[in-house]
Amino acid sequence: DILFNSKMDKKPTVPTPDLKSNSFFALKVRLLLVEICEARNLIGEGKNGDNYAQLALHRPGETQPRVNLKTEIKTDSHPKWFTRWSLALEEDITEMRIQIWDWDRITSDDLVGELTINLQDLVDKGPIGSKNEGWYELPSASGSKKIVGELRIILEVVTLNGLREAKA
Repeated sequence: DILFNSKMDKKPTVPTPDLKSNSFFALKVRLLLVEICEARNLIGEGKNGDNYAQLALHRPGETQPRVNLKTEIKTDSHPKWFTRWSLALEEDITEMRIQIWDWDRITSDDLVGELTINLQDLVDKGPIGSKNEGWYELPSASGSKKIVGELRIILEVVTLNGLREAKA
């Protein structure tokens, strides 16, 4: 809350939190800004298919993602999605996976490739708020070292700091 001081000039003042009484606690929120822009040079299932990207955030050792989002389907071997998400990044979320899928009308969808990004490396890489933009090689989902295309993404971690009043 902003208060006005008792002087006639009515300049606003912000109360100083009483940290000794624990009436306030530090608030730190990290946001992960992700934009899945496009893919190129897709081979195999993705070359002539209806492609979409799926983003998942994972905790260590967990197979079920904490967040699971999809782009729209694009009928192209060079799909352009330009899909953006702003996601709260919990401290224990350590990796992001982006998968490219070939959508099939009759049978189950085929996984074309999967890119895994260590989020701690992203946080440690540079100043908070700096964008990491570029083309990433898309490894085959089969576990081989084969590259099945490239994926252009933009990543940014933003930290919001503040104080929140503690509720008793």
